[in-house]
Amino acid sequence: MNKSLGVIFIILGILSSIFYGKIYNGTIYQAILMDDFNRTQYFKRPLSQVEQIPDELPALGVTTIPLKSAKAIYYLTQDSLQIAKKLLMESLGKNPYLGMTETTLSEVYFKEKKLDSAEYFASKALKANYRSVRHLLNLQKVYFKSKKFNKADSILDNYKNKLYDALAVEMFYQNHLVLLVANKIIFNSNDSINSRFAINNFRDNKIIKKMNQIIIFGIDKIKLVNRMDSEALDFFNKKQYLEASKIWEDLIKIKTDVAYYLNLIQTLIIIGENEKVEYYINEVENKNLYTGTGKFDYLKALYYQKNENIKKACESFKVSFEKGYDVSKSFLDYNNCFN
Repeated sequence: MNKSLGVIFIILGILSSIFYGKIYNGTIYQAILMDDFNRTQYFKRPLSQVEQIPDELPALGVTTIPLKSAKAIYYLTQDSLQIAKKLLMESLGKNPYLGMTETTLSEVYFKEKKLDSAEYFASKALKANYRSVRHLLNLQKVYFKSKKFNKADSILDNYKNKLYDALAVEMFYQNHLVLLVANKIIFNSNDSINSRFAINNFRDNKIIKKMNQIIIFGIDKIKLVNRMDSEALDFFNKKQYLEASKIWEDLIKIKTDVAYYLNLIQTLIIIGENEKVEYYINEVENKNLYTGTGKFDYLKALYYQKNENIKKACESFKVSFEKGYDVSKSFLDYNNCFN
């Protein structure tokens, strides 16, 4: 009898060790996931690595984000939409009070151009957690893409007084006005009212100020962005790099143009804003903006070199040089990349 009990305890001990080992490994992976989600926004990790992250155990973080939902963001970012959708569908109903699974699923459908499904899940996410700015901005994007301008106005009216702080309200209005300018040619009285409210309450917000100029005064958007780009270049040439970077950051929110991104990344490298450099490099790749002249690979190489990752720097300098960007040649020699 005692021998049998001993065997049972040994088996239980082994099973417990395996189980707690999985939990320990899970906490390590979760720390990586949460750091990517909350800080770096780096969702370009190789999917072969993401696939290895265990997701059957419950989330242990304070936000209790379902692990499959967190993994799905990597697949969404890298356009593996079917796998992202599968992970998200398996997560529906787990911690429904966050709305994160629903809003990410909405983004999958948005990429698939299935706007009815995108709207359904974005609305569901907002009902689950109306204080999440991400949910609001996501639903705004769907409404404007669907040309449902009245609905976009409606959520602005319904939620502007429900958000948790003034910064969230400012982001909400800024996004509304940017999408308004991007999707409309003629503006109505309601657009003017919302624009005037935003400019009166957020006077220091440069993007809101520029959008207000277009909506209220009818300034041509192309003339506006060209003027802003010219101002940024002037600051850059005067070596006032911080001022130049701020204007280019505003510009890419108004008009998606790879030239603005490249100028911004170059400026941020000069002033040593490494986290921002990484963020915008990822954004260029995620949005498939790069045209392939070699400059983008050159800037990536400079970023790697500044962070003393010479192996990756050499790889990017080589790609840049092969694409005809001759400036990279001297850096290849300097870093002994051919040895």
